[in-house]
Amino acid sequence: MNEVRVSESESIGLDLQSGFRELIKQFAEMREFLEVELAVHRDLLERAGSGFQPEHSAPVSPGAFACRTRKSQENPGSPGLTSSKSKVLVVDRSSTATLGSIAEDKDERSEEFFPGVSPRILNQKLKFKEHGSRHSLVGQSMEPYRARTQKQAAKLRVSKHQVKINMEQRSTDCRSLVATIVGSPVFTLAITMLILINVILLGIEVDVSANMDLTEVPGWFSTVNGIIVGFFVLEMVLKFIALGFREFWCGPEAAWNAFDFAIVLASVVDLIMEFLAYFGSSTIDTGNLRLVRSIRLARAVRGIRVVRLFRYIPALRTLAVSIISTMGSLFWTLMLLVLVFYFFAVVITQLVTDHCRDLAILDSSRTCPELLKKYWTSVGESMLTLFMAITNGVTWDDAIRPLRDVSFVAVALVIMYVTFAVFAILNVVTGVFCNNAIESASADKEIATIKQVRVKDQQVESLQQIFQEIDNFNQTQVTFEVSPVAQAARLCEKRSVQCMAASEAFSILRQNSPQHPPYGLYPELISGSAFTVPRAKNRYTWAYRIRPSVQHAPYAASGYEPWAHATWVSPPFHHPCPPVQMRFRPAPLPSQGTDFVDGAVTMAANGSPAAQDGCSANTYAMTSSMSSKKRFLRVADGDLLILPQEGTLQVRTECGDLQVEPWELVLVPRGLTFQVNLAEGTSMARGYFLENFGDHFVIPELGPIGISGGLAHPRHFVAPKAQYEELDGEFELVSKYMGGLFRSSIRHSPLDVVAWYGSHVPCKYDMRLFMAINTVTYDHPDPSIGCVMSSYTSSPGLANVDFVIFPPRWLPAEGTFRPPWFHRNCMSEFMGLITGSYDAKPDSFLPGASSIHNRYVPHGPDAAAVQKGTDLDTSKPERYSGTLAFMWETRLVLHPSEYALATLHDEDYPAAWRGVQKRFDAGASPPPSEPYGFPPSR
Repeated sequence: MNEVRVSESESIGLDLQSGFRELIKQFAEMREFLEVELAVHRDLLERAGSGFQPEHSAPVSPGAFACRTRKSQENPGSPGLTSSKSKVLVVDRSSTATLGSIAEDKDERSEEFFPGVSPRILNQKLKFKEHGSRHSLVGQSMEPYRARTQKQAAKLRVSKHQVKINMEQRSTDCRSLVATIVGSPVFTLAITMLILINVILLGIEVDVSANMDLTEVPGWFSTVNGIIVGFFVLEMVLKFIALGFREFWCGPEAAWNAFDFAIVLASVVDLIMEFLAYFGSSTIDTGNLRLVRSIRLARAVRGIRVVRLFRYIPALRTLAVSIISTMGSLFWTLMLLVLVFYFFAVVITQLVTDHCRDLAILDSSRTCPELLKKYWTSVGESMLTLFMAITNGVTWDDAIRPLRDVSFVAVALVIMYVTFAVFAILNVVTGVFCNNAIESASADKEIATIKQVRVKDQQVESLQQIFQEIDNFNQTQVTFEVSPVAQAARLCEKRSVQCMAASEAFSILRQNSPQHPPYGLYPELISGSAFTVPRAKNRYTWAYRIRPSVQHAPYAASGYEPWAHATWVSPPFHHPCPPVQMRFRPAPLPSQGTDFVDGAVTMAANGSPAAQDGCSANTYAMTSSMSSKKRFLRVADGDLLILPQEGTLQVRTECGDLQVEPWELVLVPRGLTFQVNLAEGTSMARGYFLENFGDHFVIPELGPIGISGGLAHPRHFVAPKAQYEELDGEFELVSKYMGGLFRSSIRHSPLDVVAWYGSHVPCKYDMRLFMAINTVTYDHPDPSIGCVMSSYTSSPGLANVDFVIFPPRWLPAEGTFRPPWFHRNCMSEFMGLITGSYDAKPDSFLPGASSIHNRYVPHGPDAAAVQKGTDLDTSKPERYSGTLAFMWETRLVLHPSEYALATLHDEDYPAAWRGVQKRFDAGASPPPSEPYGFPPSR
């Protein structure tokens, strides 16, 4: 122990003694505080089992202060502080030296070193005034020991706090362990079995003791009963520890907990009463007998806890919930039956009473028959008889026999009552009860949760079996050499497992191109617009596929073979384009084996696919699916708008399949690979399709029509669900590029997209859902009112191509020539007819045919339509039904193809207007003046 002594000196003043006295007093207070803190820590550490045993400080005289400083040492058995060196500052009390006065320093920083110490100690910090070297000597000597004291106190406070945290952590771990035990299925099953054993034992005890004297009842019943009650008490204690007081009484299971607590409490009271009854006195007197009977009754109440089984057995819970839910219906059913009983009982009792009175008047010796007295002499007896008659309490034939001597009316009333009650009331009530029971069982959340958990467990078990089948070599891992996606899908389908679709799995991805995509697929971006276009016009699709599409092409550039198609051609055309009205007959049905690509015929076109401007109007006729030739098509020149006119199509795309029938359209964006097949049950198909070389189709702005509806609604456009195939073999890919057709051989199906998301996707639309807008006053509106989609240009309002339809609609305009007017248009029109007749040419324009009215070429209704529109009574509205015509209107001249002009051109088309009569008469009287096209007075 190192000591520092300040010896006596005659030169030191008397004030040193008083200063040291104050200093020793403060040190004593600090020592007392530290000893208390050490005692607290020792007690806490001993409780926590840390093995910390601090040394007891030797008593220090008032003139000396000992401050022990410990260095922590690692001890596996006791993680605490061990022995250390000590340094003691010994101050001789006999000193008479004076070094000046000692002042108080109320430094607020003292709280940092002594948290929790009384303010009196915290606010007393010695500060020596610097009056010379002696003052500096004492101050410098005292400062190290005071700093060490402060540091040791802070260390002890931290240690105390750490011990408190450890104890709380251990308490939390213990509570978590108990919660795990209480929530385990094994614990629940054990308690359930214990409840069943308790109920069974209760029945055995009652049955055995029924024929015995009280003193002869076996004692082991009480022993087993006490053991069972002990387990129930242990259950309550564990639940209370696991849930805590608040969660136990106020949590979601509070009702069941209160129920269990009440039953267990009654069981404990039962044991106490039994103890008092059998051991309270040496003899069993009358009071003890009453107590024993009360015990038996309380023990029987414990059997109510079997209701707890309803929570764990769904079948019992369903029955219980169903019965409880029908209590209301049961009450009102009983009320209805009571009213029916009462009504019939009053009438029948009155008839029986009058009959008995008549017997007494006619012969005073005769009394009312016994059977009548038994069943019908009072309203109460009659109601009871009627109730038993429909519940097999009495044969209603026995009840009706004595009424035969009373009156035919009484017999008829009973028969009417039985018929009404059995065939009407009871059947209806049964139906109402069953309906309420089904609804309540379906609405019960816990039953639904139990069912979902069972389904989930079954699916997990099935998936485990599936992956065991995939793991052919028992390597506990699945390799990608056996096509796990397709194999797992087939096995899931085989086992009827509802697995998450791959598209749903990809929907949770937080990035487009992860380093390791699910299922080992390849992310691929298909962009339908430039990267920097405004977001509203951005078109793209992220596809996750089995192989990247770079493998869809041949392995060499020479693998692409140009295909000089005879009928499917692209502009620009260099043959003359006549400035007349043109109509084309429907294409004849092709020979067998003609698919969509083979049967495509270009009718007219404009612009240039290379310049991404204009469009191409085509027809198709097919008797075979593209799948029969293992052929796929990819059009890079423009979007394809396909309109079936006859026969249903199955359009298979990279994004999924769409089935399209007449009255529907399908839009396939440029750049996507697809396949057009005949739907099941379809032997041939034909229709129209448009190649839009310009900007993508969009639905038009509604303007004053408003946002609530009108024209084509976005929600009616249906995109396909991801559907893929994983097929290897020899396939043909036909590419339309820069107006030319190319074909090549590929070694697998390109429809291998497992999941996708984006906006550059195919879609279909049912044109029967189009909300047609029309005039309800006068005049024929412009055909643009029927626009479904439009491909815009850079000039506002000027379309590259508009798609307009003329669906079924009402024409109510009065005093109006209802067919389309004669006109010449700056736009060029391609007309087609899906079904029915076109109002401007009702007799001469056939489904499947087409017509072209180019820029400023005059056209309008034919002679028959003019005559009909002139003679029509416009005071009555007219409904056009069963018709669907369409128009592709484009800003550029539609140049018919050489094939269309040579083989399908109807050269007699201009003759349709030859029958239009000249009606001008300069001498005729003008019609009555009518300022309004739609007279407001009518």
